[in-house]
Amino acid sequence: MTRPRILLIGQQRWASSLATGLHGADLDVAVSGLGSLRRALSRRTWIQVHHAELIVRVGFRPGARTCRGKAFDLGLRIFAKKSAQTCCYWIGTDVLQLAKDARSGTRLWTWPSPKLSSMSHIAGSEPLRRELEESGVSAGVVGFPWKTVQPPCPLPALPEIFTVATYIPDTRSGFYGGPILLEVARQLPGVRFEVMGGTGVWAADAPSNVIFVGWLSDPAPLYARSSCVIRLVEHDSIGATAVEGLLFGRPVIYSQDLAYTEKVDISVEIVVSAIERLYDRHQQGSLEPDNAAAAWACGEFDHVRRFVDLADYLRSLVAGTSSSGQCSP
Repeated sequence: MTRPRILLIGQQRWASSLATGLHGADLDVAVSGLGSLRRALSRRTWIQVHHAELIVRVGFRPGARTCRGKAFDLGLRIFAKKSAQTCCYWIGTDVLQLAKDARSGTRLWTWPSPKLSSMSHIAGSEPLRRELEESGVSAGVVGFPWKTVQPPCPLPALPEIFTVATYIPDTRSGFYGGPILLEVARQLPGVRFEVMGGTGVWAADAPSNVIFVGWLSDPAPLYARSSCVIRLVEHDSIGATAVEGLLFGRPVIYSQDLAYTEKVDISVEIVVSAIERLYDRHQQGSLEPDNAAAAWACGEFDHVRRFVDLADYLRSLVAGTSSSGQCSP
C-alpha cells in the first residue's frame, strides 16, 4: 500500500525536528523550511507542495503579511493538488500573532491566503488551543513532541550555592524577560544566576552574579547544579526550560500556568519575592528535589509517546477520520 506523502513546511528548526521524530512511523514525510523569501519561491519547494497529499504548516500561519508569507500563500493556491489537505500545527508565536490580528480587527484571511475554515488545525498544547479558540479557530490538541533532556534517576541533590537557571536568547532578550532578570539579580546579590541561550551581548551592564553560559547542546549539567529554574516569557505554549526544570525536580518559577510550577507576573518585586522564599528554605536546609514533579513531567512530556500520537493524528487527517478543529464562521 502506497504511503501518503506528507509535507512539513514552515519553521526549519521545528519542521525538521518533527520529521526526525516521525522517522520510522511508516509515513512518507518531507520537509521544507521557509527561512527566507528565496526559499519560499524556490522550485524545489513547489515540487514538494505539488506532490504532497497533506501539507502541514508548522508554526507558519496563513495570512502573514510578510513578503514570504504572501508568496507562499499564493504558491500554495497555484501548485497544491486540489485533493491535497492542509493542516496548521500551531506551536507558539504564530498563535500570538493571530491573536494580535484578531484584537486589532485585522482580517484573518485575505487573498491569496486560504481561509482558515478550509484547513484542519492542531494546537501544540492546551493553552494554545484556548488562545486559538478566542481568535475563532477550533483546534485539536497534539502535544508538541520536542525532545527534552534525559531525566536523571535518582534526582541530583541541590547545590550548596543557591543558583537560579534560566534561558534568554540574545536575539529576543526582552521577550524572555532579560531586563527583569538583571534587575532581580541586582536586588539579590547573594544569589547566582546562570543564563543559557546566549552570551549576553544585550546585557552590557549585567551584575557580577549573572553568568552567561551560551548555547548548550546538553543543558542537563546546568539543571543539575541549579537550585531553581525561572522562565519569564511574554507568551508561551509550554516552555522546554520549565519542563526540564521539573524533570530534574527543581522548583520552577514560571510566567505561565503549568502544574507543579509557581506562576508569577513578570514583575521584579514578585519574582524577587518568589526566589527569596526558595532561598530561605535553602538556608534552612528544607529545600529538596521534588520527585512527584519529576515523575509527572516524565510521563506528561514523553516525546516518544507524543510522536506516536502525532503520527496517528496525521494518518487520521489523510484518511479523513480526524476530529481536528476548524475555524468558526
